[in-house]
Amino acid sequence: MGKYLNSRVPFESYREIAGTRFFVDKSLLLEDILNTVEVDGQKYLCITGPRRFGKSVMANMVALFFERAVDSGTLFERLAIARSENYKAHLNKHNVVYIDFSETPRDRANYRQYIARIQDGINHDLAKAYHDLSIDTVKALWDILDEISGKQRKNLFLLLTNGTQYSTCHLSQEQIRLTVLIFSRICSRIRNM
Repeated sequence: MGKYLNSRVPFESYREIAGTRFFVDKSLLLEDILNTVEVDGQKYLCITGPRRFGKSVMANMVALFFERAVDSGTLFERLAIARSENYKAHLNKHNVVYIDFSETPRDRANYRQYIARIQDGINHDLAKAYHDLSIDTVKALWDILDEISGKQRKNLFLLLTNGTQYSTCHLSQEQIRLTVLIFSRICSRIRNM
């Protein structure tokens, strides 16, 4: 479990919202994602919606369902997805890289440092998780992903969320778009890990 790879953030966030009395079960979205990946063979999926539609909640749900960070069965067993035939086959069985672009540390003075910090964090998380591969964390993230994908045959999910606090992010809208583009290109390196 790391800062980005199989992070506890989705668990804490989703558990909090799922415990409220106004929670709406949207877990069947997971079945649609599984069908899109397994049946249709899609590698990339973009979940969009209008402002305040619950995209961050859905991103947390997706990450929590697939990731290995915590056993989330107690959260999902009461939701509609638990009746799916693919439920147990995928619950907590995959590595998930989760990036929330709404959080920016104070110690980064510019955009390049911000991106480098995220990439370095992911590199270190991957090196720890795949310690048997002796990953050099100085390499570019896409090179590390190529190295892992050449030796592993497990799905890796990359989830990007921007949250709603752009004002705390100190990035322009253009920088945010560039950031998502950079990490979307990194997604193209992800095959089966």
